[in-house]
Amino acid sequence: MDDPWLIPPDFNFLDKLWTEREDNPFQDDINQDPAIDGSDLRLRHVGVHVSEDTLFVFYSRIADAPERILLSVIRLDNRTFYEWDPGYPPQEILYPDELWEGKYFAILPSESGSSKVPVKQLRDPDIFEDNDGSLYLLYAGRGEDAIGLARLERTYGHPVHNKNIKYGLITPDFEVFNDLNAGKVLFRIRSAGDTRYEIRIYSTRGRLVDIVKGRCLEDGSVQATWVPHDIRHGIFIANLITNNHSVSVKFNY
Repeated sequence: MDDPWLIPPDFNFLDKLWTEREDNPFQDDINQDPAIDGSDLRLRHVGVHVSEDTLFVFYSRIADAPERILLSVIRLDNRTFYEWDPGYPPQEILYPDELWEGKYFAILPSESGSSKVPVKQLRDPDIFEDNDGSLYLLYAGRGEDAIGLARLERTYGHPVHNKNIKYGLITPDFEVFNDLNAGKVLFRIRSAGDTRYEIRIYSTRGRLVDIVKGRCLEDGSVQATWVPHDIRHGIFIANLITNNHSVSVKFNY
């Protein structure tokens, strides 16, 4: 779809989706969990990201104590919407541990609707993907009193948030060298020891052109090669993804 905000022509506004359906798979998991039997937990708002055949659903839950950002993964494959099964229990992505997130307020179950007073709660996640493939999580802190932005890190192709990224981590060295005579592009990587890597190559319009995968040596270094096939010369963006980091470089080919 060229315009991600364009409503599909066959969309039925009368359809009830996750939060309204009686067979809501997220609510089914909550209701069947003996550890939280009798809980009033229910989905609030969700933010989604699709990577190949996997749907990543970021969300928070009303009545959580404290309410925080969670992640469930759904394998799409060739299944219909009615067959989607989110992973359970969800993975905790963000916890309110900053002052502007409500760190020192009491841990209390959240309520539906907006909060009129500051609370120790995170909610309303949404995912932004930049042209170079970098992913960012936007969310509301201290109830709905502040807006946060955290960079999402991919773990070998899948986005998993590392909270420490909010404080800044050392990213890998990543250099690009053209070898036009040989019709190839060289990537020089120096990362943190023995680690797998993935280089996603994008056009400046954000289209994924190719993927180069491999593994760094024990000293964290490697020289990877990309041989373009039937690709016109131009400006591209290489997004290096390792186990713990993601960094992008723009280059000409």
